[in-house]
Amino acid sequence: MKQLRITTTSPHSMFSSSDELRTELPTEIGEITGELKNKGASAYIDGEAESLAGFDIPVILDGDIGQVDLPIEEQDIVMLIDGVAHKLVAILHNNWCNEPQYLFRLPTEDLSTE
Repeated sequence: MKQLRITTTSPHSMFSSSDELRTELPTEIGEITGELKNKGASAYIDGEAESLAGFDIPVILDGDIGQVDLPIEEQDIVMLIDGVAHKLVAILHNNWCNEPQYLFRLPTEDLSTE
């Protein structure tokens, strides 16, 4: 299975138009949230990984989205920020509305979903 590589966009207002966001990203880059919506889940960069990224919306660069469903010790996920690759893990949990979401965190962080 191919390594999943993600990055993030610049922070933007929830009132921004989707056209404004599209001009920021090359067309070959797809939002990871769109890929995961087919699974009925959303995704966010969380914790210290969010601090490194500067924003919490993950964007797929390339790789296999199936990485998020592997056991943590088998996942091969990296976040590329400013030319530096940070290893991440994906944790599936239910948010406060009981909706499934994936959290991308550094493997050195608390990996519980409580």
